[in-house]
Amino acid sequence: MQHAPCAPHRGLLVVSKKRNERMLELGSFFQKQGCQYDVICLQEVWVSADAEFLAQCGALAGFNHIHFKSGLFGSGLVTLSR
Repeated sequence: MQHAPCAPHRGLLVVSKKRNERMLELGSFFQKQGCQYDVICLQEVWVSADAEFLAQCGALAGFNHIHFKSGLFGSGLVTLSR
């Protein structure tokens, strides 16, 4: 699965270093190692596209439930569970 590249003009999409690489690595982790866990919690996921990508990867690994709330006043927390 491929992750959408950063848009060059949007806040955290620009200043977050190696964001795409990190998301791809997390998606790969879910598919390879995720079967060992029932719940995965991540913090500081501020971009909705990243949360959507992680949800798709998580769904492929059997994590059918996701909670995400972000934005300027959101938590940036992502919870994936079976």
